[in-house]
Amino acid sequence: MTGIDRILPTTATDLDDDALADDLADVPDRWVRLTMIASLDGATAHDGASGGLGDDADVRVLAAARRVADAVLVGAGTARAEGYEELALDAESVAWRRERDLPEHPVLVLVSGSLDLDPTHPMLQRAPRRPLVLTTDAAAREVDPALAAVADVVGAGEEHVEPHRAMVVLHDRDLLRIQCEGGPSLAAAMLAANVVDETCLTIASRIEGGASSRIGAIDETIAHRMRLHALLRAGDTLVVRSVRDR
Repeated sequence: MTGIDRILPTTATDLDDDALADDLADVPDRWVRLTMIASLDGATAHDGASGGLGDDADVRVLAAARRVADAVLVGAGTARAEGYEELALDAESVAWRRERDLPEHPVLVLVSGSLDLDPTHPMLQRAPRRPLVLTTDAAAREVDPALAAVADVVGAGEEHVEPHRAMVVLHDRDLLRIQCEGGPSLAAAMLAANVVDETCLTIASRIEGGASSRIGAIDETIAHRMRLHALLRAGDTLVVRSVRDR
């Protein structure tokens, strides 16, 4: 397993999982963190999945980000493509959360405008906490009873899920620290709506090429200034944490 070193804001070598989580938890109570991975040439996927770009260090950072979150927000299509299962943390993460009087696991929040979801999928059927599905207002009025049996389905937009309305839904449920895991379309919408407080970007040391999407791929210009907050290194992989310069 490749060790992870902190380069900024202070130096530390071979961080363990608790240290990674403690660093990621040191943010305000209301916080939206967008955690993504990209190649050196900006590709966000290899063979259709971001997991193809990552390594064990990226997996550890993602696990630490989930450990500190109240909710994990992800597009339903991305969850399927990336092979999501039930959002159950490991024993060490559960113990870390218990020590801080947090629920043992974060809530999985899926974004799906079409509600094309399989109620028997493990990420819904075996979830340790009842998942939340954000959809359009119209779709929320016609929910399949089988889906309603395994998840709360809430409308958060007219034609598509609107990030600001999504945040209201989450905050009303005391889900304040949000770990957003994309994919690129959801990431772009969140960035354009200016609801992202931090980007946690793993830069994989590889050139991918191809027609992969990029983070923030949207027709309109976003132009948000970000401030470098922390920098981690694991071999040839960099993890760059930047916060919104508000």
